[in-house]
Amino acid sequence: MSRSGPRFRQRAPAQAKWLLTWLLACLGGCGSAPIEAVRVSDQSLARELVAHWAFDEQSGTTASDRSGNGHDGQLTGGSWAATGRFGGGLRMQPGDSVTIPAFPQATANWTVSVWINLSAADRAALITDRAVLLTAEKPAMGGWEIEFDPRPGFDWLEASYYVAPPTNDYIILDCKCIEVDRWTHWTAVFDSTNGRFSLYRGGLLADSAALPAPILPGEPDLY
Repeated sequence: MSRSGPRFRQRAPAQAKWLLTWLLACLGGCGSAPIEAVRVSDQSLARELVAHWAFDEQSGTTASDRSGNGHDGQLTGGSWAATGRFGGGLRMQPGDSVTIPAFPQATANWTVSVWINLSAADRAALITDRAVLLTAEKPAMGGWEIEFDPRPGFDWLEASYYVAPPTNDYIILDCKCIEVDRWTHWTAVFDSTNGRFSLYRGGLLADSAALPAPILPGEPDLY
């Protein structure tokens, strides 16, 4: 799988091949509204940005945070690719991971986005495991996660987080719309102001649910 150029506004390492880019940024006031084409300045895009990984270094074991906030990722395994969604990319196989130490805990209102490309060979290799894209989950305690489940009969992309007592359960959004050999853009919006948790695919709403409580603290590192 490949990773290449996404944004964040503020369950285990990835188990598949990918080529993606992540960009993290903090977001406030995310109510339901029509999406319109607008011109946005570079300064506005960077406002309250928590982290942005372009995965286009092409060498070394560090994925640099382009936001200027110093949240660089340490690569274990993986291989750099010359062609990603925007410039280069990072290809990952089972057992590879990127670790961002001491990453900030989720705030009440925030957004995470990622570009991914899952090849037919990647999908065929995932017959027993799910593939974690991003996670700060502390199982049954807190944090959040975005993962693929391309196993035969499943074909889900999921975004989830754990809700404290009295709920004591996960809230999971999913979309049965995994595509192969094509770059796709996914965004999860955690909007405590309006009490909504939403998952978008290519800018279109794929799933949504009530957000009964903010995300509890998860693991100190992001994977």
